[in-house]
Amino acid sequence: MSDALTALAALYQTRAKAVDTKIASINTQISDGKKVLNATQLTEVANLSKKVTSYATPEASIKNAKSVVALAQTGLTSVTGYLKQMMQMAQMASAPGISSSDSISFNNRFLSIFNKIGKAATGASLNGTNLLSGTAGLNVNTGLTKDAASRMHINPVNVYGMMTAGVLTGVSVDTPRKAIQALTQISSALTQIRNGEQALKIADANLDKKSAEIKTTIDTNISQIKAMESVDVAKLQAQLKDLYFQQKINYNIVSQLNDSASSSL
Repeated sequence: MSDALTALAALYQTRAKAVDTKIASINTQISDGKKVLNATQLTEVANLSKKVTSYATPEASIKNAKSVVALAQTGLTSVTGYLKQMMQMAQMASAPGISSSDSISFNNRFLSIFNKIGKAATGASLNGTNLLSGTAGLNVNTGLTKDAASRMHINPVNVYGMMTAGVLTGVSVDTPRKAIQALTQISSALTQIRNGEQALKIADANLDKKSAEIKTTIDTNISQIKAMESVDVAKLQAQLKDLYFQQKINYNIVSQLNDSASSSL
């Protein structure tokens, strides 16, 4: 009889340990504020976390692109100012009857400003990219896939190209005739600059849109993770109450069975 009681006591002892494990798990969940997940849930959380981390690459690409665009926009503002100064000088240099000495003086000042445009264009470089010098433009990574939806190209406003092989090539005001021609050249350059500024403005807005989309996706993924890991404290506390009650019964039974087994010896 004592062997049977001892075996039964061992069974309830095992049950009591199992309840202890559940109690410890629930207390940990309440303390940490995180639910204990099963294997499937853990895999899903890992995948979501990996996706959130992966967005660091396009976020960095977009951030760099916005800095490059901002620098180009600042450069174009300076270039516009210089072109307007050149326009005024060309207007004065195109006056009939202007002396050759005055033409030369105007031209020297004119070309000095022209050189500032070149410096503004070549100085708009950031991390190896310059939207005001060259034809490459800027490729931006805006997503996680390899398709066109995750790529964006920003076209350059090749100011330096305007100076060396474009509308401003050979511009000067050393004669009234050249000054009149310069007015046309500068007007064309200003039009191209305005178009470029508008294109960069649109590109910057599109970058903001892509950035907002990524943030929304990240926030959604994080919310999903939090929802999966979140605990219902009130529910867990109710479970604890039931478990403590069960545990009390288990240990009482174990104690009684052990006492009965001892007395039967």
